[in-house]
Amino acid sequence: MTIQSAIGFIMFSGSTQTSPATIGWLTIDAAGEKVGFLLQAPKTGNIRKVGWMTQTVTTGDTVDVRIETIASSVPSGTLWATNTNGSQVVANTDDNVMFLTTLTADASVTQGDFIAVVIANGAGGGNLNIRTSGNWTDFAAGWPKSMLYTTSWSTSNSGPPAVYFEYSDGSVVGTGMSTPVVTVSGNNTINSSSTPDEVGNLFSIPFPAKVVGVRVTVDPDDEAFDVVLYDSDGTTILSSLSADGDVVQGLTTTNAVVAYLYFTASSNISANTNYRIVYKPTTTTNHTWFNFTSTAAALDAYPMGNECYQTSRTDGGAWSDDTTKRVMIYPLFSGFDDGVGGGLKTHPGMGGGMRG
Repeated sequence: MTIQSAIGFIMFSGSTQTSPATIGWLTIDAAGEKVGFLLQAPKTGNIRKVGWMTQTVTTGDTVDVRIETIASSVPSGTLWATNTNGSQVVANTDDNVMFLTTLTADASVTQGDFIAVVIANGAGGGNLNIRTSGNWTDFAAGWPKSMLYTTSWSTSNSGPPAVYFEYSDGSVVGTGMSTPVVTVSGNNTINSSSTPDEVGNLFSIPFPAKVVGVRVTVDPDDEAFDVVLYDSDGTTILSSLSADGDVVQGLTTTNAVVAYLYFTASSNISANTNYRIVYKPTTTTNHTWFNFTSTAAALDAYPMGNECYQTSRTDGGAWSDDTTKRVMIYPLFSGFDDGVGGGLKTHPGMGGGMRG
């Protein structure tokens, strides 16, 4: 078996958010108002539960969580099948709560089916915000799509849907950008003498691959930092890079940046093996790093699933892991094992043609 080069690089992102920017939401505050999420079924099977989130709840209510068909580019008001809905009690105190609502009857879907998830306000007319994945100004043109019904349906630019599904076989699946985020945390500071002084993600993938670099969201305050890929022992350095924070931030010195950075040399990694990719300041100036908090089960709805979660340590000591959090740092992959063997195939422009 041989690692085959990918065109450019491939990223398994862990959050739909490009930065720790504003969380999005849609408000329903009268009886009959609804939030709708248009998306596709991510796999064939029976959807049993729908995962979704609140933001601020001023007045709770019992909402109806529905899987509907789509008609005329909006939720149709017709259930996907008989009883593919479930009631969910939302209390006044249920701010920032992730719900996993069981449908009365499973929704039998085929991968790729276009479906609508609808959260309909109860007769009591609660006042609650339903979470989306981020407040993106231009997302109204994107897919999957978030919508709001007050007197009629309208497309929202509040960001992609923040929903996921649990199937009857127990699998938890997200739908592209439609993934839940409980809390996006800023103001996490780290420097070369802090506790911790290295922070990132432990990750594992089910096939051999080549790691070429990293995508990281950080505010280095114009100071130098390293990014390190550690082997399965948590000590051996496989790849690393040193970056000038001033260069990476450019003139955006007061803002976090999303940086795509390349290691000085790529590394091949094995299947089903734990690696760590971490951010490591090299000065005593505070850097700001970002993570998000979910649940261990809901992380399955994200790319890389619950095999990617926060790891940190201090002064080269023992690693501390948190399976309910993920840092906004992800490996960039430039090759994958073909499972067959043969020569390394190189994309044209990366050595002059295909070799086999």
